[in-house]
Amino acid sequence: DVHSSKGETVHCLVLHCALLNLRNGFRKLQKEIEALSEELPALEAYVDYLKHQAAKVNNQTNSTQKQQLVNSCLRDTAHRQQLALARDHSALSDFTSRQEKLIRFDNLIHLRKDKRQRLQPLLGIKPRMLRDARRFMSERTAFMDLSVPSSEQSSFVSPPGDYCALKFVVMPLEGDFTAMQVFDALKFYLFHMEIMISEATGDLTLCEEEEPEDHAVSQHRFLRSTPSGYQVESNDVIFCHFDEHNDEFGGGRELGIIAIDCVDTDDLHPYSPNEKLRQDLTSILTVQTHNHKTPCAQNPKKLQTRTEVVIARSNFFKLHRTSLPLSKIEMQETIDRLACRGNLLFNSVRSSLSSVTTPAFSKTNT
Repeated sequence: DVHSSKGETVHCLVLHCALLNLRNGFRKLQKEIEALSEELPALEAYVDYLKHQAAKVNNQTNSTQKQQLVNSCLRDTAHRQQLALARDHSALSDFTSRQEKLIRFDNLIHLRKDKRQRLQPLLGIKPRMLRDARRFMSERTAFMDLSVPSSEQSSFVSPPGDYCALKFVVMPLEGDFTAMQVFDALKFYLFHMEIMISEATGDLTLCEEEEPEDHAVSQHRFLRSTPSGYQVESNDVIFCHFDEHNDEFGGGRELGIIAIDCVDTDDLHPYSPNEKLRQDLTSILTVQTHNHKTPCAQNPKKLQTRTEVVIARSNFFKLHRTSLPLSKIEMQETIDRLACRGNLLFNSVRSSLSSVTTPAFSKTNT
């Protein structure tokens, strides 16, 4: 059949062309695959590079976020610590406002009328008084750098209505002098306090002193006139001692201690609350040599040991509540004038030592 044969021929031609096109397409595709295969290592390397860069960006982002989170946690922790410290300060302030003395020496000081026996009981309590004073100052300065000057002060009205002031001072001294010289200077001006007060403030100040022959303890009674027209009375006992080597509290070096406490009852000179204002003072002063590291002048990277004399003072001042007719202004003026006693002592000692190159104060028996 002619038509049938032509049809089959056309069909075969179409099929053949299709096969040729398919073969050509396959070859072309094969060449493209081969070309891509040749480019594959470079492409893979580029992909790895892109992944690495992306990872770096992610890591940086994560690192920044982590650091921000850490910083936030640190800030929160520091904030909580500050709040806790503020709360502790509040509790400490409340405790401080209720105390009657700087340190309770576990004894009431009662002086009798008999002048021959008035101070004898004080000799018996002196060792314990001085030991308690040394221990108190050791704890008070335990975490402090004594080579750095510092001062802390607070004032308050106690529940009974007494005006109180608490002050703590650390004063390193510069100069060529010994701890013994500083200690003797402190004692010299402490025992002539009435002269300094009168000269500095213009308030007439009288002092009656009693001390045994060995100067181991002394008792000072002050009467001080004020612009308000009323006198201020104070009655103190002073205990002094100097160790050339103190292992327990002085690190084996020199340590001088002065402890001052107020007299609770004096049969010979009773307090007169209806006529005079009453001031009580509890104070501890220490003089010691202190070693600390400082950079060398020639080579700041190297450290050298420097020894200097340091004075530390912890002071508790109380002006008893009074029924005397003083205005608030007069009362505040009286308080301000009385509170300068410790500053006068330190300034006088510092001035006297500024020109000292050889011992200027004789050693006293303690």
